[in-house]
Amino acid sequence: YTWHDKYPIKLDDIRCSGSVVPYCEYDTSHNCYHIEDVWLSCKIKIQKGDLNSFYLLDNTELFTQSGHGLLMYQEGTVSYDGFDDTTANWICRFMGYENAADWVNDRQFSFQDDLPIKLNNLVCSNTSYSDILPKCQSRIGTADDSHDEDIWIWCNSAVIAECPAGYKVKLKKKLCQECPPTTYSPTPNTNFTCLHCPEGSRSPAASPYCTCVGGSYLSADYSSCQACPTGTASKEGSTSSGQCVLCPEGMISIDDGKACSCNKGGYGWLWTSAEEGTCSPCPVNSFKTLGTCRQCPVEATSLPLSEQCICAEGLAWNGEGCVNCDAEKSEDNVCGCDAGTFWSTYSRTCEECPEGSSSPAASPYCTCVGGSYLSADYSSCQACPTGTASKEGSTSSGQCVLCPEGMISIDDGKACSCNKG
Repeated sequence: YTWHDKYPIKLDDIRCSGSVVPYCEYDTSHNCYHIEDVWLSCKIKIQKGDLNSFYLLDNTELFTQSGHGLLMYQEGTVSYDGFDDTTANWICRFMGYENAADWVNDRQFSFQDDLPIKLNNLVCSNTSYSDILPKCQSRIGTADDSHDEDIWIWCNSAVIAECPAGYKVKLKKKLCQECPPTTYSPTPNTNFTCLHCPEGSRSPAASPYCTCVGGSYLSADYSSCQACPTGTASKEGSTSSGQCVLCPEGMISIDDGKACSCNKGGYGWLWTSAEEGTCSPCPVNSFKTLGTCRQCPVEATSLPLSEQCICAEGLAWNGEGCVNCDAEKSEDNVCGCDAGTFWSTYSRTCEECPEGSSSPAASPYCTCVGGSYLSADYSSCQACPTGTASKEGSTSSGQCVLCPEGMISIDDGKACSCNKG
């Protein structure tokens, strides 16, 4: 053909040697004519990696074309000594990938110990922009080599693979990377960034959507959290206005619509599904706060139907958790309260115990005598209903128990009568 006469002759005397990886040399000056141009007929590469040369194994010891795995050469591993980014790029190209994204040396799985180490000091020097072909050298692995230095490599494909929902493409390295917390990616994509969660919502890492806080729901286009209508409440994670439920008769929505009010002491609002809730007794080692039952901290306990927790010795309850008063000598919290007073989480001050109750120093509540219980705002001791009795220190009406059949409450409700002598 005559059309290639118009192109300059760029390389002459190309020489490549090496049974493992090529070591190529060439000249950029020449004394040639186009009659010496080289025409090639290449075989189509049907897989990435060659089992007779370089290939990758996954964590199950199987051949993989995913672009990430343990670097192998003729059924053995390749050791770290001399390996660098330039070498990694050429090895990925030998296997049919565009280039290398990353690599590490590590003994990640026990099966590596059963493999021979085939190559060490594998180096492909191509540090100059004028070097367009690799100059690679290596040596055979020895008994002195360790599988701690086996190469694991991530190769880039020529085309960026689509990342799943909850992930983004890692800039420059063309790998899929988790969306960080408070961001999301709703569909499979090739984006380099994730979307930010709308105000009032959150998400864990690698999330395809954001979760709106209770009292609101996620709009259909994922762009905002919409407040539930007045008098309704919703569970965290609601995704439509239909999940804003009307509070039962006699209750109101509280805590910005996160729950419905439970008027009965020691009962908290419990979501049983995305669209249904009920007033449920607060179980042992939990307490009622803002209309719901919350777990006591590990250093505290509580009886069922409690509205506060009892802290371990040396610690005091401040309405939210246990504090060490020896370490926190402050008048701004429960530690500053004297005997006969309690720390009010409402006024954030120490207040006098109500009539018929008492407290030690640094107490978040006062202890009512048997036959009564402490009101929800800690301001008074309320008598238990007729025919019921309560233990000293009761903190809700739910702890006023109905005396068994044939018995009556005695001693001002401190106990039930036992008729048996």
